[in-house]
Amino acid sequence: MTMISYLDLVTIFSVLVALVAVLRFPSTGTGLRFVVVGLLLSKLVYAGLLYAKYAYASTEFEVIEDFIGAIIPMWWAFLFYVLFQQVNIKSLRKSDKSYREIFNATGDAIFIHDAANGCIIDVNQPMLDLYGYKYEEIVGADFTKVSTDDSEFSYDRAMKKIRQAAAGERLVFEWLAQKSNGERFWVEVILSDSRIDSKGRVIAVVRDISLRKEIESQREKLLKELAQKNDELESILYVSSHDLKSPLVNIQGFGGELEISFKELLRLLHSQEDLSLVKDELESCIKNDMAQAIQFIEASSEKLYQLIDGLLRVSRISKTSSTLSDTNMNKLLSVVADAMAYQLQDSGAELEISDLANCRCDEVQMNQVFTNLINNAIKYRSPDRALKITVTSKVMDSTVTYCVKDNGIGINPSHHHKIFELFHRLDPDGEIAGDGLGLTIVKRIVVRHGGNIWVESDSGEGSRFYVSLPR
Repeated sequence: MTMISYLDLVTIFSVLVALVAVLRFPSTGTGLRFVVVGLLLSKLVYAGLLYAKYAYASTEFEVIEDFIGAIIPMWWAFLFYVLFQQVNIKSLRKSDKSYREIFNATGDAIFIHDAANGCIIDVNQPMLDLYGYKYEEIVGADFTKVSTDDSEFSYDRAMKKIRQAAAGERLVFEWLAQKSNGERFWVEVILSDSRIDSKGRVIAVVRDISLRKEIESQREKLLKELAQKNDELESILYVSSHDLKSPLVNIQGFGGELEISFKELLRLLHSQEDLSLVKDELESCIKNDMAQAIQFIEASSEKLYQLIDGLLRVSRISKTSSTLSDTNMNKLLSVVADAMAYQLQDSGAELEISDLANCRCDEVQMNQVFTNLINNAIKYRSPDRALKITVTSKVMDSTVTYCVKDNGIGINPSHHHKIFELFHRLDPDGEIAGDGLGLTIVKRIVVRHGGNIWVESDSGEGSRFYVSLPR
């Protein structure tokens, strides 16, 4: 009765094998635990039957052995199946580890998207490093978490591209992305035309192109500055060949007239001993011919000085360094209004400044821009109505557009493209003084800020000058 039976040996051996399997494969799981528990329960049932003394040991052994003998092979088969599965799982995990190592070793950031809803299924380590997220924060999230909320980069536009890729189209495009700290930066996205599986998952390879965009921006800025310099050079050449030529011709011509008058004066002086006889001729020569010539020479010299001084003023704008900063435009326009208080009061003008959006600019130069625009509104006011000037702003995606509106005499549309030219005046012979440089300098300043300026106006209907600047 005390001898170890065959069933005892089988049970002990089975438990030992199961324990070895558990130690060798810690994650064997429910299947292996089921085998161990089943074998232990069978031993308890067998011991219980013996304790109850239903029959002799030999008979008991034969009965139970028949019962257990039919079940043990199934347990053994299941045990070996579980062990085989664990070997496969270990192999898969090893493959998955190699895959993750390759996946993370890729230099580019990689997203795996669900084409149905844009959900992020998986990402690699370079993506986490680039965007500043943790793995659990990004996987399962909507892709808009790493994109901006601008209309140009909306959810609908992105989903359209993802579905195009899921349909087999390979796409390469630029996108404005957003990091976890809110910082925006440009990326190039390559949506693969090959699916990962039949569920329509697509791969998005993302490359940071911020440096490239910055270089392109600098290049565009340099090209714009070069074009501006060419325009300035053409303006200077035009002034040199036309505006400067006219006063020089006058000086040369009347200088010749003056020389003739001097010769005539000398002839008269030496022609008679009694100068009283030629007094009238001398007075006519001095008061008329010589005085008139000197007057024209002085006027031409003054014009020449103004032109040269104007050219120097315009050239200094290009050489003056700009200190850009985020500027409170309400404060800046308040300073302008205070400085022009006398002119506004003297002209009976009403200046209304709305709540203005801020922009990035050089405060000193932008003060000059708005001072000039408001001063022009005062100079070209209508005599038929009280002058009213309003300054408003409108925020766009990356710019702020300011509008200086007046109800003055207006500008004929045929002159809109000319008013920003060097020394151009709408009424050169009119009563309003000016050198035709104000709007030229204003445009130079605005363009140097990476902005733009234009006018909308018609004769007798007032003018609206628009200044667009970076936000």
